[in-house]
Amino acid sequence: MADEKTQASGCFSQVSSRPAASSALSRFGSPCSSTTSRLWWLTWAGQVDMLTGSSLQSHLNKALASRLARLIVDVSQVSFLGSTGLSVLINIQAAATHQGITFQLRGVGPAVARVLQVTKLDSFFEILPAEEGPLG
Repeated sequence: MADEKTQASGCFSQVSSRPAASSALSRFGSPCSSTTSRLWWLTWAGQVDMLTGSSLQSHLNKALASRLARLIVDVSQVSFLGSTGLSVLINIQAAATHQGITFQLRGVGPAVARVLQVTKLDSFFEILPAEEGPLG
């Protein structure tokens, strides 16, 4: 049972002896995080802008502080990515790289893809297809 994958509350988690950590919901976005031994998976829905960027930054900083090996941010449900949200992702990428943590974006949809393409950051981030799960 330790290797079984489950989908709960919009997040993938690996069933283990440790319970998955869940975060609170934001007014404009819905973060949902899961942890396994060294993996954090965070799904964000809605807008990532100056109103929600600090909440996303807080969740991602918490993840980086947990001595993880891999951090995945699922952006498949993001409807708007503003400059503040983009700045958060750039800063987290830099911090993760500095700490030797693999940072990946998953499920980049049209709203996020356009911003990444226009800013030429689509090759800066490692992007996983929407179909790929956290353990795949």
